[in-house]
Amino acid sequence: MPTDLAKRIAVASDRNLRRSLLLAEVARAQHYPYSCEQTLLLPDWQNFVADTASRILGEQSPRRVLEIRGRLYELLAHCVPPDVVFRGLLDSLLSSCDSTIKYELVNLAATHEHRMHLGQKPIFHLEAFIIGFMAMYKRFIEDTLGVSEI
Repeated sequence: MPTDLAKRIAVASDRNLRRSLLLAEVARAQHYPYSCEQTLLLPDWQNFVADTASRILGEQSPRRVLEIRGRLYELLAHCVPPDVVFRGLLDSLLSSCDSTIKYELVNLAATHEHRMHLGQKPIFHLEAFIIGFMAMYKRFIEDTLGVSEI
């Protein structure tokens, strides 16, 4: 395996050995012998979490909350651990947010993740985090642009 490809696999898997082995197997099935320019296919659930985060940023409304709730249920039903969903959402939202609200976002995430570990139903805490972020983000957009939607 080329060194450049191995480095990209290590970065894409967040240095998780189990994930990196899965990515290496997928890369081998996709194209063997390996090449340096080979594209890495991320697991479907990671793409699903990233798409969910982009939908959260796209619109902040009760209708969107209902849609996001369904997507969270789908992730949990496919045995994606709630901690992993939380971390994936947080990473995606942090990379897309302005630096002025990143502190608030991390504080909100820490609060709801802690409550999730104490509680019984992770979906409630994931949804509360999403709703809290949507309110914070909408307030930030309105303050920044000076526009208020009715």
